Amino acid sequence: MNMNEDGIEGALRHVTELAQSAHEPSVTVCPQLERVFVAHNGEMTSHEIAPPRKLIELHGLRDIIAIAVQHKGSSPEVYHEGVDDHFAPESGAVFDGGAVRVIMNSETRLDRAKMQLRPSQLFMRVLHMHYSPKTMNVDEAVRLLRFELPVAGVDALATSLRKITFKTTAEVEQGASHGSSTFGERLERLVSNAAEVPESMEISIPVYANDHEIRELSTVKLKLGVFLDMERKGIQIMPLADEIDLANAEVQARIGEHLVSEIVKSGAADSVSVFHGSPSGANFMNPDARLR
Repeated sequence: MNMNEDGIEGALRHVTELAQSAHEPSVTVCPQLERVFVAHNGEMTSHEIAPPRKLIELHGLRDIIAIAVQHKGSSPEVYHEGVDDHFAPESGAVFDGGAVRVIMNSETRLDRAKMQLRPSQLFMRVLHMHYSPKTMNVDEAVRLLRFELPVAGVDALATSLRKITFKTTAEVEQGASHGSSTFGERLERLVSNAAEVPESMEISIPVYANDHEIRELSTVKLKLGVFLDMERKGIQIMPLADEIDLANAEVQARIGEHLVSEIVKSGAADSVSVFHGSPSGANFMNPDARLR
């Protein structure tokens, strides 16, 4: 039966006739009414058709905020979760940049929107340095700083690294003196111009690179340690302990504050909840903010 031609009245008349005459169950779908009619043994029952589930991919925080405010009558929930990374020996660093999600209706919990947080190449490089530290020669270290980590401050470190020279065993023995010596003096005997190389340096990089807004919001400072490996005659550069976790925590705090602030400005503060976590694992008792 063609519902478009007969219209809703024709559909209902047809179903009624089936209900009066059918001995076997007969099912008629009526999309216009969002219902299914079942006729059997002179009786007709009506059943609601569940609307299709919405799964929307978004690309900016403004879109996330807009769709949450648009559905404020259904008490939407917004979740933001950050970097989830762990180390698997067989495959190296496994990385998930996180996401911002919206559940448009807090009761049905079916319709959802998602913005995948895309990590920047700079942050990915630092993460790789964290999980896979490498001893480099001077040229490799300089190349890393100038081409793979081109941010403010690295040129000075690259210049100081170019001045150092790891001495041979004969050169070290020739320059050795009797008596005790400090670590700095011993290092200078092993590596010329070592005093010019800082033990650490601070860089500013964006954690995410989805767009200009999220790039600016997620730019944080990280401390990198610089280690002169005298035994291997090389250089190691890597983030100091907890720097990755601290950066992620700071960025997620900023994203949460930004979401709350913009939703409050929109006038939907009484209807939208913001959580730090995922819909399956968020702590509902301690959201970032229950906007009231």
